[in-house]
Amino acid sequence: MANVDFAVITGVSGGLGKALALKLLNEGVKVLGISRTNPEIKNKNFYWQSIDFNFYYMFGDGFFHIVEKLLKKNKIKKVGVALCAGMLGNSEDFAHAKLSEWEQVFRVNVLGNLQVLKVVMPYLLEKQFGRIVFLSGGGAANAFPKFSAYSLSKTAIVREVENLGMELENKGDFSIIALAPGAMETDMLKKVRESGVQPKNVVSIDEPATFIYNFFNSPNTCLNGRFIHVRDEAVVKYLFDDKRKGLDILDREKWLLRRIEK
Repeated sequence: MANVDFAVITGVSGGLGKALALKLLNEGVKVLGISRTNPEIKNKNFYWQSIDFNFYYMFGDGFFHIVEKLLKKNKIKKVGVALCAGMLGNSEDFAHAKLSEWEQVFRVNVLGNLQVLKVVMPYLLEKQFGRIVFLSGGGAANAFPKFSAYSLSKTAIVREVENLGMELENKGDFSIIALAPGAMETDMLKKVRESGVQPKNVVSIDEPATFIYNFFNSPNTCLNGRFIHVRDEAVVKYLFDDKRKGLDILDREKWLLRRIEK
C-alpha cells in the first residue's frame, strides 16, 4: 500500500470533500481541509484553512507558509490531494447567460483548485510522491447545456489532468486522475433537479469517498493522467489488485478525454 499519511482536501465544508475528510480522519490520516466556510469537524488531526476560491489569486505567500509549516511539522512523507471544491453556476441558455458568472465558476472549479495544488506541488516533487484527484463528470464526457459553465470547467479539468499526468510521469511515484464521482445527494444535486434535470443514477457519497481513499493508498500508477468513473469495473480490477501492475496501452486510451483526430 502507498500509505498516504497526510491529505489536502478542498471543498471540505460539505458534500464529498467533508465525507472524504471524515473517512480519512477515521483511518488515522492527518487532513488539511480548505473551504470558504467552517466544516465543523472536530478531530485533533484536522486542520482547517478558510479560503474564498473566487479570489484564488489572493492566496498569497501566507497560505503557502501555512501549508509548508503543517507538512514539515508533521514530518509528512506521502501526501494525497483531493480537489473537491466546486460551483455549479446558474441554469441558463447561452443567449441569456452572463459571462461574468461563467468566469466565477471557472475561477472556483479550475483556477482555485489548481492554486491549492500549485502550493502543495513543490513538497510533492521534493518527496517524489503524490496521489492527486480532481473531480470531473457533470458534462465533461457528454453535453450538459443546462449548466454550460460547469460543463466547460469540468472539461478543462480533464485536459489539465492529462497534461499534469505527462509532466509528472518521470518525476517519481505519482498518479493524478480526473474522477467522475457519480451523482450524489448534495445541495448541488438538489439545484440540478430544480432545473428539471433528473440524474439516471445516484450513488452513496461513501462510494466515491472510499474510491479516493483506496486510490490514495494504491501502489499502482497505471491510470496516471486518466479520466475515470467511480463505477468503472476495469479501473477497480487494475488499480486495486496488487497482482496486476499495469494496463495494456490500448486499454489505457479508453480513459482519455474524447477527441477527434485524422
